[in-house]
Amino acid sequence: MHGPESAGREVPEEETAELERGRRIHAGDEAALDALLQRDHPVVDLLARVLASDAGPGDSAARAWERLVTGLAAARFPELGLRAAVLDHLVDVLDEDGLLDTASRETVWSGTFLGEGDPWAGWWEEEPPVWPPDLTLAPDQVLAALRAVPPGPRLLLVLRDVAALREDQAEMVSGYTEKEQEILLESARESYVVALDMLVKEGAHACG
Repeated sequence: MHGPESAGREVPEEETAELERGRRIHAGDEAALDALLQRDHPVVDLLARVLASDAGPGDSAARAWERLVTGLAAARFPELGLRAAVLDHLVDVLDEDGLLDTASRETVWSGTFLGEGDPWAGWWEEEPPVWPPDLTLAPDQVLAALRAVPPGPRLLLVLRDVAALREDQAEMVSGYTEKEQEILLESARESYVVALDMLVKEGAHACG
């Protein structure tokens, strides 16, 4: 999944730093590679588990890293940064292996938001969720809530809100334009919050 060419654009400072990091890895700097893995492997692993079908992600994360490092060894330096590049490789690996989750899901739960005929359509039917200030979400709750979001919006939710990619970087990985990202992210965030709220309430009920 690859988006627009970035030739001729002004290169952000962060990408200049990424290019230097890539050159250091190309030159065999193991410390630079270790620092990159420590920084970005958590989001790579999360995206693998979030996007994979029920069969699981297998070794997709490791293979994505292998492709990135192989490219750097051959002096192929990603234009839009190393994080975006390894996430792009991950999506490609999952797709090639037939492991991408494509199951359709409801983006809005019935009765959660006001309907089209209401002047506040799209807003919460009741007050937005308020959770206890000392609530600590379990990793399995976060993963389950993310997987409740439809596949396309789910990918963007992780790319933009977890990996903190810019619109152009997310477009390279997902293929969604900036305008499409605005629309899909809104539904993704709504779906995620609703799913997480349901899980939190279920947990509170189980403990009660």
